[in-house]
Amino acid sequence: MKKRKRYRGLRGLLLLLGVVINFFFLFFSFNVSKNIDKEIASQVMDYDRYSNKTKDYLAILEIPAIQVKNYLYDLNSPLNHVNKNVLVVEGSVMPNIEYSNLILAAHSGIGPTAFFHNLDTLQIHDIANIYYEGEKYTYQLVDIYQEAKDGTITIHREPRKKHLTLITCDKVNNHLQNVFVFEFLKQE
Repeated sequence: MKKRKRYRGLRGLLLLLGVVINFFFLFFSFNVSKNIDKEIASQVMDYDRYSNKTKDYLAILEIPAIQVKNYLYDLNSPLNHVNKNVLVVEGSVMPNIEYSNLILAAHSGIGPTAFFHNLDTLQIHDIANIYYEGEKYTYQLVDIYQEAKDGTITIHREPRKKHLTLITCDKVNNHLQNVFVFEFLKQE
């Protein structure tokens, strides 16, 4: 009887150890493939920036502090949708125009379409870049605030400056959305 209990305890321990090891390898392999995919995407995007080939995307958004680098698509593209990519919001003005405001929205949280999942970790003065028509536009985060998630949004910004505005759902409160306002710093 004691042997049976001892074996049962040993089996349970081995089962638990097997589950932990499987989760470790699953997590490790996921992170490795995720890092490789990011690296390949980064190289492709960097190559595209310097090549003269026709591109099917409008621009690239890069936020170094949270390792975001995503293609942006034209308003009329079927890929310009929050369930597929970072959305270029209708009414946005591209950075080559004076006093522009490029407004982008994406999901936060988890999953393959949560392109802004780490946006909530940004801090004032963090940098974002937009690569558009062969130019690099650099912006600095100047304001973070929340708005009710009711289908409308008020964007608070200086009217005579270029801006980049990022919008995503709040991870804690489903009735709020977070707004990140960046001001233009320089063009390269």
